[in-house]
Amino acid sequence: MTSELSPVGARLLLQPEFHMEKPGIEAPYRSAGILREMNSQAIPLAMKIGISGTSGFIGSHFRDFVAATGDTPVAVVRGAPLPSCDTLVHSAGIAYQTASRAELMEANRDLTLRMADEARKKCVKRLVFVSSIHVLAGHEMQPLTAAMSYQPTSDYGASKAQAERDLLQVEGIEIVVLRPPLVYGPGAKGSLAALLKACASGMPLPFAAVGNRRSMVGVSNLCSALHFLCRAEVAGKIFHIQDAEYSLRRIITECRQAMGKPPRLFGFPPVALRGMLQILGKKAIAGQLLGDMLIDDLPLREAGWQPESTDDMARMAREALV
Repeated sequence: MTSELSPVGARLLLQPEFHMEKPGIEAPYRSAGILREMNSQAIPLAMKIGISGTSGFIGSHFRDFVAATGDTPVAVVRGAPLPSCDTLVHSAGIAYQTASRAELMEANRDLTLRMADEARKKCVKRLVFVSSIHVLAGHEMQPLTAAMSYQPTSDYGASKAQAERDLLQVEGIEIVVLRPPLVYGPGAKGSLAALLKACASGMPLPFAAVGNRRSMVGVSNLCSALHFLCRAEVAGKIFHIQDAEYSLRRIITECRQAMGKPPRLFGFPPVALRGMLQILGKKAIAGQLLGDMLIDDLPLREAGWQPESTDDMARMAREALV
């Protein structure tokens, strides 16, 4: 990645406190060096970023991403006192389809509010909440914008929506909300993990006719956006994020290409596929894989963040072969 630096940025390059990389960090995160400029001013020097959910998909990637920037990632462990940090990124939570509404509310709303309260008392400046685009899933009009009213269609979406509502009322700490769509990348779970197993098998798949349109984001770009939101002048705002628009057909084609396999797709009516999955009790997966969901991420880009090209889809596919 190359960029033209302002005179302020050029001077900061000469300061020994800036470390563009740390040895031993995997290459996908190295392009995220901490020298970024927002609103024409250089960002602060290295900071401590608390991260909840570091054992999960997003949290573990973000921990490694932060370490590669020169900032210090600090794991937040549930049940333990909140460690000292400048900003807190809250990615912990559950999305299990088998979880009850009460369990989802406890994990995604109540825990979030307790963490915000503790962070406020310890004078943490900002909490960045990893929410979900599912808080708007019931809207037929697309693309989905951050200005739309809450309209979840699942207990998971409802728990995230309630967490947002309550969190944005908390005083004494800056709150920023990021709503990712389906996240792809190494270690992805849920419907993508199931699809990768089918891709790895090499068997013909009946998705040649599925040309749906779905906003998605690679985990590397999601991490760079979270890091950006730790520093940007965006307190109190809600953002959406995407880096690509995928159809199910395109996902399979790209994944099998990365696996060194032919696409091996044949046509089958999407309506029939959706009906079959619903009969099998896979309504949520049917919606994720076959439905449309387009989002508007212009406000995030106007704030100063831009996605970088990544190979998260290919890396995810190759990992599935191991």
